[in-house]
Amino acid sequence: MAKKVSIHPYKGYLNTEFQIYSHEQTPVEYVVYSKDNGTEALQEKKKGVVESNKPHTFRLSSPGTFVVQFSNETSSEIIVEDAYKFGGNKHKKSFVFDKCPWAFIVMHDRTYFYNHESKESFVEAISPDDISEISKDYVMLKNVDQNDLTLFSLQEQAPVLCVDNVIFSNDYLFVWKEEGVDDMLSIMKVYSLIDSKILIEVPFFRYSLDVTKGCIYLAKNNDIRKLSLAETASLSEPLSFNGQFVTFAQSHYAICCESAKIKVWDIVTKEEQAEIIPSGNLARINDVTFIDVVSRRKAISTFDIRSSEFPEAEISAKYSEYDIYPCPWRVFYFQKEILLSSVQKNNVTTRFICDNKKNLHQEVQNDDGNVVFAGDAFCWYKNDESYVACRVYDHTSYHTDSKVYTFINRPYLCNAKNIRALSYNGFWDGCWKTEGEFVYDDFESYGIIYDKVAKIYYNRYRKELCGQKGWRKDCLEIGEYLYNKWGRSIHKKDCPQLISAGLNYGLTVSTDGVKFFEYKNRNFESEAILEGTYDYSTYSNVLLSDNGHQIMYREKDVSTILDIESGKRTEFENLSYINHINGIRPLFITESECTQARLINPLDGQPINVDMLTLYQFVSPDGSLYADKELRKYIEYRNKITDKTLSKEDYQDLVKKLDVPDDKWSKWILSSKKEEMKEEMKEEMEEIFKLREKFVEEHIGYFSELAKDARSTKVYLHNIARHQKFTDLFIKIVGIAIIRRMENG
Repeated sequence: MAKKVSIHPYKGYLNTEFQIYSHEQTPVEYVVYSKDNGTEALQEKKKGVVESNKPHTFRLSSPGTFVVQFSNETSSEIIVEDAYKFGGNKHKKSFVFDKCPWAFIVMHDRTYFYNHESKESFVEAISPDDISEISKDYVMLKNVDQNDLTLFSLQEQAPVLCVDNVIFSNDYLFVWKEEGVDDMLSIMKVYSLIDSKILIEVPFFRYSLDVTKGCIYLAKNNDIRKLSLAETASLSEPLSFNGQFVTFAQSHYAICCESAKIKVWDIVTKEEQAEIIPSGNLARINDVTFIDVVSRRKAISTFDIRSSEFPEAEISAKYSEYDIYPCPWRVFYFQKEILLSSVQKNNVTTRFICDNKKNLHQEVQNDDGNVVFAGDAFCWYKNDESYVACRVYDHTSYHTDSKVYTFINRPYLCNAKNIRALSYNGFWDGCWKTEGEFVYDDFESYGIIYDKVAKIYYNRYRKELCGQKGWRKDCLEIGEYLYNKWGRSIHKKDCPQLISAGLNYGLTVSTDGVKFFEYKNRNFESEAILEGTYDYSTYSNVLLSDNGHQIMYREKDVSTILDIESGKRTEFENLSYINHINGIRPLFITESECTQARLINPLDGQPINVDMLTLYQFVSPDGSLYADKELRKYIEYRNKITDKTLSKEDYQDLVKKLDVPDDKWSKWILSSKKEEMKEEMKEEMEEIFKLREKFVEEHIGYFSELAKDARSTKVYLHNIARHQKFTDLFIKIVGIAIIRRMENG
């Protein structure tokens, strides 16, 4: 149920129009009281009546904190800052969803909210970088470079939670975890979206989410509890299994170790599904590492046996790593056997796909891989290699010449000439052959295939799609149609700028207004929204008068002085005046007998010597010191590798040699996405990459230090050699402020 009476924005300015919106069936009276009168008694400032479902606005001409009390026995608090704010600011992003009826137009200093069902709208002084849909009445707000997420209630029209690890949500519950400190257990918390309160807090060591069943399994020591998540939350009694709990697999399976054996238990049926006996020292199971094989390999290879007491000896060790994939009818697992020896050439790694029924023992070439269950079929794949096992027909297939792609969780076996879909009985069916050459860049996201010989797009049903490819936010555009990530398509006639993921609603924000779109009868129907709320006004070079009652701004060829209280405008011929004095906006003062404005220094109230400021960027208050306009030339280029300062010429030589200009980089990016790249461009870029790799080798100590936190130093060093602005990695550009005396420079 929506909040009965709401007021927005929470924080405003002396010229802000606060809006009250009431869902009550009868008119609601309100009284505004000031809290800043120095006494406990509230001082009445304003009062009025709000009609049902009609926005009511008012202004407050003095700053402070105010309480707005309503006749329905509710109240709200608002803040008025001692400032005026002019202009609607710039549009940043917009968001519209399929389930949530609210649309969001985000500016750089505010966000407009609009409900296309109730037609209610309001504005708040927040500017999130991203908004995601949680339910009909809740959204999640996020800002770039911040871990915290804000759960925003559209009923309360206010934030209710600040979290950083969201695990699960539905229309009733919101679940997140709070990390434990040091060795402390983490906490799983469940919040009721209906009752607006935390229902359950559970400490745990590991967790597993089962989205299809709507539950989370929580492990603490050897006990496992099931947290059921439906309209409310409930927690089961602890379950325990033989052996030491290690981790979860495939949502509702527990993996334990018992007497050097791996046991796989079905948590739901409480039955043992498999027993695996490692062939070597157990190094890893799924996401849990017992022995770091990489460090062991390094230690064994560098150990000097010849200087030991037994020079004729040899060190050898065998390790086993497992990725376990249980399902109701069989337990599959990827087994990696690693044999290390102090004799380097004897280091051997073998990889197998196996099962608990001893029916499978297929050697494969790639490490771990991806797994998908499709009906009665198990499919493992990595790069050009794949393996399928079937439950019903006990059928298996192994391929090393085609890649597996998945679209909406269904696997397809694809190469340049053929496409096969994995049927639910475990066979690669429906061979689709082409005389051309298939490209699958958009297949996993949109189910779209491209024949680069015939230059034709197809969907997964072999239907030919006419037209060129383009993009519209998260939608793929081909010809006259838009395609979303679930395979749905719509005709793009009169299509809005922004479209919801389900292609049902849209928004367009322009200088002419904001329009909301709904897809009906195979077309988009639009309506203008936020009329009277959305601020289109823009101001440039705005200056405030010394008494705070007027502002001056330029608009095309006219300068205007606006009286804030009365709204009276005085226009005159455009002036050329400075925008700041020493980084501070000047004030202005007008004489009663003329309309020309004089600029004054806000620090001392004295008239500004405009002639001096046309020559100098900053001037000291007494006029004896200055920094001139040419600040860009006071720059030093410091080489962080050698800790030396480079000349401008040496820096430019490095940039010319190792960096790629914007225009050339754009061409390179575009051409690299195409199937055929111009040979001369490819050779030119490869030559630059070789120079960079040589530079990295020559200064390996510095670049290795940059890679110390990377998962793979080798991969990191390879990738940084392919940055557009390579010199940014080791050149620091420092600005130098030079202050000069007036009398001698």
